[in-house]
Amino acid sequence: MKAVIVEKLQQLEDYVAFIDNYKVGVTELSEDDVVRSALERNVQLALETVLDICQMIIAEENMQRPETHSEAVEILAKNDVLDAAFAERLAPALGFRNILVHKYEDIDLQKLHDFLQRTADFETFSQQIAQYLKKKQ
Repeated sequence: MKAVIVEKLQQLEDYVAFIDNYKVGVTELSEDDVVRSALERNVQLALETVLDICQMIIAEENMQRPETHSEAVEILAKNDVLDAAFAERLAPALGFRNILVHKYEDIDLQKLHDFLQRTADFETFSQQIAQYLKKKQ
């Protein structure tokens, strides 16, 4: 499991690097469909990677099964894998993933722009997962 999670953390780093390379405003997001689509896709992949990692740890540690994607992050916080305050801030992001994947509603470009400014949350997630893996050795 550890090797797979380490690989997924590297993928997450790659997605975040892509996102960070495009510092665009709401206007550019609305005018450039190619850039917007690429950013949406990398955000989706980053969020799915976070979810995959959460679910792998939950399964490996025989933790309570989450009923929602957001709950996966909360379960890791309850089991001291993630910091509780950080998990509370990260959990709603997984709901944004559902909007990107399923198009439940039109994507609010301001919300997308705001989300693009929060890539540090992915780095914090990676650091906390790396600390968890280190403890498991």
